[in-house]
Parts: sequence; C-alpha cells; structure tokens
Amino acid sequence: MSVPQLDPAAGASRQRHVLTVLFSDLVGSTLLGRQIDAEVMADWLDDLRRIWRASAERHSGMILRMQGDGALIVFGYPQPCEDGGRRAAETALDIHEAVEKLRPLLGPANHPPQMRSGIAAGVALVSAGDIERGRLDLVGDVANSAAGLLKSAPAGAIVAYESALGPHANFFEHVTGPEARTLLLLARKVVQRRLDATSTRGLTPLIDRDGALQRLHTFLNHKISPTNRCLLLEADAGMGKTRLVDEAILRTHELVLYGTCESYLVAEVLQPFAQMLRKHKPPIAVGSVDNFPLSPERLLEIFKAWSALQPLSIVVDDWQWADDASRQLVQGLLLYAPQVAVLLACRPREDGAHWIVDAEREVLKPLSLEGTALAVRRWLPEVDPFLLERIHSHTGGVPLYVEELCHSSSAAWLSRSLEGPGGTPSWLAAWVVGRLKHLPKRLADLVRAAAVAGNAVPATMLEDVCKVAIDEITVRNLADSDILFPAVAEQKFRFKHGLTREAVYESISLGERRALHAEFRRLLDAEAADSRRGDQVEALAYHCRGAGQWLDSAVYAERAGDRASTAFALDSARKWYLSAMDVRADRTLTHPAD
Repeated sequence: MSVPQLDPAAGASRQRHVLTVLFSDLVGSTLLGRQIDAEVMADWLDDLRRIWRASAERHSGMILRMQGDGALIVFGYPQPCEDGGRRAAETALDIHEAVEKLRPLLGPANHPPQMRSGIAAGVALVSAGDIERGRLDLVGDVANSAAGLLKSAPAGAIVAYESALGPHANFFEHVTGPEARTLLLLARKVVQRRLDATSTRGLTPLIDRDGALQRLHTFLNHKISPTNRCLLLEADAGMGKTRLVDEAILRTHELVLYGTCESYLVAEVLQPFAQMLRKHKPPIAVGSVDNFPLSPERLLEIFKAWSALQPLSIVVDDWQWADDASRQLVQGLLLYAPQVAVLLACRPREDGAHWIVDAEREVLKPLSLEGTALAVRRWLPEVDPFLLERIHSHTGGVPLYVEELCHSSSAAWLSRSLEGPGGTPSWLAAWVVGRLKHLPKRLADLVRAAAVAGNAVPATMLEDVCKVAIDEITVRNLADSDILFPAVAEQKFRFKHGLTREAVYESISLGERRALHAEFRRLLDAEAADSRRGDQVEALAYHCRGAGQWLDSAVYAERAGDRASTAFALDSARKWYLSAMDVRADRTLTHPAD
C-alpha cells in the first residue's frame, strides 16, 4: 500500500508549534451596530484595537489578525513558552478591565460594552500568512477550540481549557467552566508563586526528600564551613524545589530573607532582593531602604551591614531567571559578606555549566515508584497497582506532573487518557519542545527519531535510522539534554518519561513521522528475515500505522491481538483488535474502492 504523498515544498515552509491561543471579541456587536452611528462605532473599535495591541505586547503575545470586533492572539511563537496559558489569561483580564473603562457607547438603551474570551492550547501547523489569512496561517484545532468556547460563555466571561493553564491556573480565582475540563477565570489571586496558590487546594506531602530537607535545614542554620556559603538546589521544572525550600525555611532558626525571580510580568531589576527588603525591614542601624530601586552596590552595603549584626540566610527561587544585576550582587555577597549564606533554587543550565562556580549542589531526583504511589494515593486513594506503574512511567516520577495528572481526575478517566496521544498538557509540551529547539540539529534528529520508535529504542536501530555513529560524547550530550538517557545494560535509549516522549512526537511533522515509521518498519522486517529477533507484531502494527501503511497495520494488529488473547492478556488484546477495526473502518470510509 503506497503512502499518501506530501508536498515537500509546502512542508518546508510549515512548522509545528505548541501554541496558546486567545480569542477575544465584543459581545452583541451586531445589535450595537444597528443602534449607533457607524462613525461612533468605528471610533470605539479603534480604541478596542489599541487595547488589544497594548495588552498583547505587555505579555509577549502576537496578534495574528483582527476581524471587526474580534482578535486572535497567540503565545509561544516563535519560541515555546511553558507559561503561555498564564500570559493569555493575564492578557484577557487586561483587555476586559480596559474595555470596562472605555467611554460608554451613546444611547440610553445601550448596555456597557463587554468582552468575551476563550483560551486553548495545543499543537498547530504554522506557516507564513498573508493579507487574507493574517500574520500567520494556523492549521489545527487549537484556534477553533478557543473561538468555540465563546459559544457557551456568558457575557464578560473568560473561559480556558484546564490543559492550557496547567499549574498556572492557580494564579487566578476560577470556578468550573461551562464545558468539560474548562475553567471560568474570575480575577487574579494576590500571590507571588504557583506554590502559594496551589496550597489553597492542599499540597501533596513531601515524599523522598528527607535527605535534601535535612541538608537545606543545616545550611540555612549556618552549620557550614566559611568556604561553602552558597548552595544550589538544582532540579528541572516540577521537581518540588519551592515546596522543599518553604519547608526548610519553616524549620530554620536564623533570619531567612526570601525572594523569587520571574520570567516575565514583574520585570523589576534586582527583583528578589527588593522583595526581601519590602517584607523585612532591616535594623535602624543599617539605614533607610525606602527609595527603590536600589543599586547592586547599595544593596551590598545593606546586606553586609545587616549580616554584621546577625547571621543572614538569603534564599532566591527560580534563579535561572535572575537579571545580571542580581547575579552581580550575589557574587559580591559571597566575596564581601562572610555572615551571609546564599541558597539558590534553580533549574540546571542548558549549557551544562554551573550557575555559581565552586558552589555546593543539591540535586533533586524524581520520585521512586513507591514515592509516586504515595503521591497518587493522596488524590486517588483507590487506584490499582497497574495504573500506578503506568502513571509513574508516564510522569517519570516528577512530583508536579504526578500531582497535576491526578488532580480532579478519576482513576477511570486517567486510565483512558494514558492510552493514546494527547495526554501531555500543553504547558508541559511547550517546555519540552523549547528544550528540543535548543539542541544541536544532530542531537535533535536523534531525539525525534527515538520518539517515533517509542519510549525505548535500541542504540543500533537509532544509528541505522539516523545514519550516524553514536559515540560516548553523543551519549553524554543526550543525557545532558535531560530528555533521552542511555540504558547501558540494555544497550537502549530511554525517554525520561512518557510525557516527554509524547510531546516530542507531537512536534514532528507528518511527513517526517511517516518517513521515520517506514524506516523502523524496514529495519524490523530485515531483522525478522535474519531471524535475529522474534516476531515483532506489536511494533510492526504500530510503525505500519504511523507510516500510513494501513492494511499491513490492520493485519499486524490482529496478530498482536491473537497473541495477547493466547496469553490471557485480555485488555491488551482488546486494544489491538480495536486498532485493527479502526484502521479498516478509516480506510473503508476514505478509500471505498480499495
């Protein structure tokens, strides 16, 4: 069966992107247009467009097009952003608040103008736009999903899919939305961090963190050597750095000054240190600190004088987003303020270097299977052991992913959602794809090919498909990417967790995916002919379907179902039989003459 041909010229100009989309329009514009003069309406719409532009620019969004009283704004282009949902929600709130302050439209019968906004996120195929399609042309369901939310949204409402906001939903007051798995956003919460907002729904107890907690407690109480006054708490997103720091601070006897860095919104220079001084006024002997902003030199004087009176512990969260002035200040504190201990919670640097040379490091590891089980049962007490293992594999034991996956989900829904594509939240997919885009092309090609293979792929097969030799340096670089890891004993490469693999797979273009699936199928056929491996019917069914080789896929899926039935693995058999039926049904509907 031939594979449907794709236009290579068109494909070269199109790219898949994980986007968050905000669609915002004016409620009842048709009726308003009948009640007031066209000139008045046009002037008012000019004001509205200025609001759209200013709000989108403030939160790094891009207006793709304005059509009459509606605007389509995207976040995460050209670079993915994991907080796209938060940016979209902040933009929508700014728009709604600004519109309420506009001059009222003329006429006593006219109600105050109101907006209505929808937020969705997902993968879209993006290509250059034109005068008809807007600045960019989006193909995919994400834009329609955002606009579709407005059909059931009341006037003045902001409705967002839960998957678009993820943990960032906790920055906003919200209630259950009008459609399944949506939120109705009401207002901003007065919080600085996701953890503060999340605590309103209850926190998963600290799990597998006893050793790290004890070390942080010791450090913040100044039970350290004079040469080790800086500690880096390093871990990727979702590993619970902030949660751990908060717990350590609660157990600390010395004064702890806490501040956090933001990737956007609060772009104040020296932000974490300004937060510290606004919350904790230094002793009178140190001098006045009311005139913000302060220079790094003045802040160094303040903290040095303060630490001469009492030992100080300074904690900065999300250090990876610190500005240059903050970095300069920390270096000065380590050089000239011997009574100051500095704890920096941060993600690892993408280049593999350390944020502070010679600093001590505490690296958080993912939860063990037992730890994941404890966390899952916090939300789903009746979960069965088989689903627990799947959740652990899918999340890689990352505490935030486990918590977000389980929160407000039944075990039955979660079991179904892990069966197929689409289980990776858009905010997480954006983070994964962002890391992938920073990899050199050679490494990115290996990661994409591995994603097509599955959660694990033999090293030799990956070399054959990518036509490269994987040496020790390549293995180390792949591990440093924190996406794909070598399983030396098995001579395979494995993804850190299923969520990562799925996000990478969804970012690959259809043409490239089909070509890679076809190549893996060719290798499996060759190995079967050489009798070097057993019957790989499951893998063949998967790769034939991915390559668009429909009939072969159905045949292998039926064989996989038969084999599962023989082994009394009835759930697996059912999955394969349904796959075979789906393929045959799809081909009958789309190609009835085949």
